[in-house]
Amino acid sequence: MSDFYKNKIAFVTGAGSGIGLALSRELILNGCIVYLADINSEALKNEVDKIGINANAIQLDVTNRNAFVMVVEKIIKEHNQIDFLFNNAGIGYAGDTLGYSFEDWDELIDVNLKGVINGTAIIYPLMKKQGSGHIIFTASLAGLVPSAMLVPYATSKHAIIGLSRSLRLEAEAYNVNVSAICPGTIDTPMLDNSKPTSMDEEFSIDTREYLTLISGKPMSSSKFATEVLKGVEKNQEFIFYPKKAKEIWRFSRFMPKTLNKLAKKALKKFRTK
Repeated sequence: MSDFYKNKIAFVTGAGSGIGLALSRELILNGCIVYLADINSEALKNEVDKIGINANAIQLDVTNRNAFVMVVEKIIKEHNQIDFLFNNAGIGYAGDTLGYSFEDWDELIDVNLKGVINGTAIIYPLMKKQGSGHIIFTASLAGLVPSAMLVPYATSKHAIIGLSRSLRLEAEAYNVNVSAICPGTIDTPMLDNSKPTSMDEEFSIDTREYLTLISGKPMSSSKFATEVLKGVEKNQEFIFYPKKAKEIWRFSRFMPKTLNKLAKKALKKFRTK
């Protein structure tokens, strides 16, 4: 990769594990100074200690707007700019929609949507003022195609796609770029820890098994991070990985009825297990 990221300042939310951690590692390998934020401060510190001197750990609940403001003010005070905001923090639940409580819906929307709005509303004006920047939203293939058994998650990710595409149009005038990451199944802890505590077993599913059935074997988060940074450098509107994710999206656009039939077939097969 080029020197595109060298000595730039990146802020990554949800950086304690999974995609956020993989992105942070890749950014640092490319010369970036990275602020890794996560609600789990202990896990985050353990990871940051392994990464290197350009990694900075910040404990942050993205749903806490005041805390978010304080974190951003700290970064601006130290570097006077933020070049990349990876709005990545999120949670994912899978299971029959009948099994979700109001509290489950609230938690997911608060983190996946309101937390992302907080980061955008706080940092986008700063990027406009500095005349540059790039906001990257971690969406999902589930934000582009119908996703049974992932209804609340897909709801939040569809909203992120709308936010990203619309803001991209506005922000261009200020030399601020906007991209949406749209992964298929990436091998992260979310695949094995995605059932709300309140959900009865009759409504729960094995997320890893289900997503493998409908979209293929989970791909490496480190490889995904490499592809994401390539896409960011090219200022792509959507960044897909693996290749199959883009193929499914295209299929949904041009043959939606056929895709729905295949999805229903997979769902029926899974429910009979």
